[in-house]
Amino acid sequence: MADISQIEVNNITYDIVDTNARRIATETAAGRVIPDGVTIVINEDGVITSTGQGGSYIYIYTDETSLYGKTITITDGVIIETTTISNSGEAVFSKFMGTGWLTITASNGTETAYTYIDCTYYGTYRTTLNFFTATVNLSTSERSLYGGNVYITSEVTPPTTLTFDAYGRTSYTVKVPGTYTFSII
Repeated sequence: MADISQIEVNNITYDIVDTNARRIATETAAGRVIPDGVTIVINEDGVITSTGQGGSYIYIYTDETSLYGKTITITDGVIIETTTISNSGEAVFSKFMGTGWLTITASNGTETAYTYIDCTYYGTYRTTLNFFTATVNLSTSERSLYGGNVYITSEVTPPTTLTFDAYGRTSYTVKVPGTYTFSII
């Protein structure tokens, strides 16, 4: 049997699907090289339905020297993995199988740094991890909003819903710098 280290795929459009057969990406291969160790699944119509990359490669960088050598954790809420931040401030998760909003944290024993990645399909992602905290206090004198919800969206964190208390107050702790939109729903 011949040793095949890579396969070239030309001019084929295929869907990448998750384990529940949900389409998570559509790609067109034009001279795409599939590396060794990748499984290619072709359905009965001859369409490649998965390249079976086996997860995402996630690279995290930090300049917080107190995190060097510390454990870093990644989770999608179900799958949890850990690794160690190198002495140059890098950590890599290879073939992480989670998708959706991924939470990445590391602690120096006193403070915890957070970052998030919106992992919509298996691929390669890069992000930074640094200490940051800010509190946004919201209040309203409009009594009809007491007990009502505030919806928070951002390009750097998953959406969140807050509820005004009986006095029309709520607060949100921002852990990642970015632009946040607060909407009353």
